[in-house]
Amino acid sequence: YWPIIQSYEYHMRPSMAELRIMIWHTIACGAKGMFFFTTGQSTVKWANPRSLSFYDCPGNLWFADDDELSEIARAGEVLTSAGQLLLPLTFVENYPAEILDPEVVHATFRGSALPLREMTGDLELAKPVIHIGGFTGDDYDILVIHSDDPNLSRVARFRLPEGREGLYDLRTLSEVGRDPEDASIWRIEFVAGDGGLYYYGDAEGFAAAAKEVRRRRFEQERRLFGLDIAIAEANRVNCTEALFALDRADAAVAEDPAAALAELAAARKIFVGCEYADPAYRSLKNDLELLRRSYLDLDRHLRRSDRTWEGFTPETRAFVEELLNQTEVFGDLENRFRAGTANPEEATGLLRRMAVLNDNRPEL
Repeated sequence: YWPIIQSYEYHMRPSMAELRIMIWHTIACGAKGMFFFTTGQSTVKWANPRSLSFYDCPGNLWFADDDELSEIARAGEVLTSAGQLLLPLTFVENYPAEILDPEVVHATFRGSALPLREMTGDLELAKPVIHIGGFTGDDYDILVIHSDDPNLSRVARFRLPEGREGLYDLRTLSEVGRDPEDASIWRIEFVAGDGGLYYYGDAEGFAAAAKEVRRRRFEQERRLFGLDIAIAEANRVNCTEALFALDRADAAVAEDPAAALAELAAARKIFVGCEYADPAYRSLKNDLELLRRSYLDLDRHLRRSDRTWEGFTPETRAFVEELLNQTEVFGDLENRFRAGTANPEEATGLLRRMAVLNDNRPEL
């Protein structure tokens, strides 16, 4: 089955730890895929004359860094590169792992929440802190080991059924450590709500699995790198040296994905040099990133207020209107930058407007 993970605000917004729990717990219960339910990317929380009645969701108008989207991407990096290893396997309802020092975490749900609308009062859910789900096959198992504690970092200590040789972390592609006092016990540390995929099998099988994981990671990073090169070339940046290095990475991936990833990292460094060698492109790109961070800072400032549009002072309304107008200009400028038709002087002019706006940010 493919569950739908809540990643927007409805009555409440999941914390980062709660988001991690939803991801790893559902896979540990047999899911072989998932969707993330978000209501959009380009929304704002603060009152403005163009706002729609919409749920708060990850992201922002300027496509700047976002903690929740970064957390989804962090899980996605593992699931999209290593998740295919569990697809041919059979889910085991109660995988025979022995969790040592078991504890229980308690969570309280209000009866007014949508799934519990027929209830009155609160409902308390108790569940083990450490949970292990398993998918089993002839040659190896894939384990989903995670913490269901949304508040505290936890340590998982456990024993696994005999018949397999080693346990390997499919994020770090390294062997999981054992308890220093008892070599029969595996030991993993988790931040609140975190988890991961683990390969349980022999070293030879893991080596083949790790090669496939690295190949998929190369494909993902190669695709993103290709987009960056396309933008630079659209802006007439000479990327010849970086493309030669990229060819070396492409040639290595079939036989040695680890070497290909190293070559790709080297190509990235060369590409940065190509960007730096073009002053106009470098200036335009840097100005766009400075604008993005500055607008995000203003967004965070406005989020401190819970006033309605009618409750804002005339000065605050004028500030919001100008921020929205500049945001439209910024979006158009970035789109033309990606197409190679933007002018560095336009970004410089917008920076001046943004600086004036920042100097006149209202007290909330």
